[in-house]
Amino acid sequence: GEHARRVAFGARLESGVRTALAFEDPAARAHALSVVPVDRLEAEAAALVAESEAAANAHDTEDGDDAAGAKPLSLEDAVLLRALRWFKREFFTWCDKPACKTCGFKDVRHEGMGEPTAEERAHDAGRVETYRCPLCQAVTRFPRYNDARKLLETRTGRCGEWANAFTLVCRALGYDARWCLDWTDHVWTEVWSVSQRRWLHCDSCEDVCDKPLLYDKGWGKRLTYVVAFGKDEAVDVT
Repeated sequence: GEHARRVAFGARLESGVRTALAFEDPAARAHALSVVPVDRLEAEAAALVAESEAAANAHDTEDGDDAAGAKPLSLEDAVLLRALRWFKREFFTWCDKPACKTCGFKDVRHEGMGEPTAEERAHDAGRVETYRCPLCQAVTRFPRYNDARKLLETRTGRCGEWANAFTLVCRALGYDARWCLDWTDHVWTEVWSVSQRRWLHCDSCEDVCDKPLLYDKGWGKRLTYVVAFGKDEAVDVT
């Protein structure tokens, strides 16, 4: 009934707040910085800024001094773009189902849900998917970790794991970032752009920035209710 729906809604909000506050842990941020190639990303970002400045100058020259022109990228926004690309192309991997832990066979069969072990619970895995290999019969577990620091070690998962780990990376790099949850079960990151004075939608699964209509227009996914969880507040951004 209505009471049960209110309780479930409140529990989901509380879970989102816990997720966002975990990104503020100094040890988790330090661990994130240890795996991010910061110097390389900053060098790539500087090159990206130079390209955008050249393009803006060329635009101004063609259109005259009175033209508004294309605004060059800030270094901060350029680092974000390169961090997204690195995360998607080199660091994290998508996992529909894990390969067999014993023989490596990829077409394992989903058997159902298993009970998390004490170690899995320590890394905030509330549920565990289990898969059986049709070749060697071994059972492989796929804990759905919510601990972003642990995810920087496993480096795999679905949209929840991707957004969780990438939001921690953004906080470690010094960005004001928040973890966004849609009630139809998709998750992404928003990052505050100081130069543009607005929040930028960042989906690390897709390596896209500032394309909030991606889901509705591109995927045909109808978003229902979206909440952004940050270090200071939870905001309805539907």
